[in-house]
Amino acid sequence: MYTVLVIINHLYDNGFKAEEYRMDRKSDAKLNFAWLEITQTCNLKCLHCYTGETHKQSSNSLLVEDWINIIDQLFDTGCRRIQFIGGEPCIYPKIISLIDHAGVKGFESITIFTNATVITDEFIDCLVRNKVNITSVHL
Repeated sequence: MYTVLVIINHLYDNGFKAEEYRMDRKSDAKLNFAWLEITQTCNLKCLHCYTGETHKQSSNSLLVEDWINIIDQLFDTGCRRIQFIGGEPCIYPKIISLIDHAGVKGFESITIFTNATVITDEFIDCLVRNKVNITSVHL
């Protein structure tokens, strides 16, 4: 059995600890996959987007140190697959640092859900060195 966890900005502000979100420790279930909603900000206004009006500039983004702490907690809990989501995660100023950290930490699968409209050469290098899977929105 697998457990999926979605981490959004306000969870951490409310004392999030990944180990508390694991299923019953006596069962075979473990936290296997987590979506990290890095930001709600997006450069597009897609009709199909679930965030609606929250795509505007978000003031509740966590600091890179907070996200690194969350990534460390997830790995220490046994999670080995993560996906960076948003809004548009490539807009987050330290997304490369977060992906590099997850890669060094040893996650088996790192994915980013992106509209691919703001990708730079530096970002492509980061994707390659960390073997990141890309899930893209088809506009």
